[in-house]
Amino acid sequence: MTITVPYDERLFERTTRFLLRPQLNRLYVLGAVLVALGVAMLTLTTIDKVVGIVCVILGPLLVFRIGRVTAAQALEAQWSATRAAFNLVIDDQWVSIAYPLAQMRYHWETLARVVEKPDVWYLMFTKSQAVPLPKNLMTPEQQAEFAALAAARTSVVPLRRASAQRA
Repeated sequence: MTITVPYDERLFERTTRFLLRPQLNRLYVLGAVLVALGVAMLTLTTIDKVVGIVCVILGPLLVFRIGRVTAAQALEAQWSATRAAFNLVIDDQWVSIAYPLAQMRYHWETLARVVEKPDVWYLMFTKSQAVPLPKNLMTPEQQAEFAALAAARTSVVPLRRASAQRA
């Protein structure tokens, strides 16, 4: 099966957020802790209020901006050869990704897992490297064929309601 995946910065940003979610969740918790600590320092102590103000300012920045900033930095750092549509060729032995200027070929055994979301599959090579495969680019028959092939060749992380709402 061959699928052409057009270059889409929004899909790249979603993939980046998906990959960074565990790290970002820790930063969100840290941001909330900083806000609580800052408020406590401002209301309960008479010592230097500057630290409390800094905590109250940095906390929301971590919670509300770090994901967008990180995704923007990843987009800027993206290899120029991959800023193009790519062909994804999948058979029972190989997953091949062909950009106009670069080509990669992976044996199915190198895939760590496939994560299913409502509108995309992520072919996970490592915890920080994934190739998105949008479902809307495939016919229902291709989706069924890919799902069966992925289930036979890797561990498929099934779609969960909670994760489906966050993606």
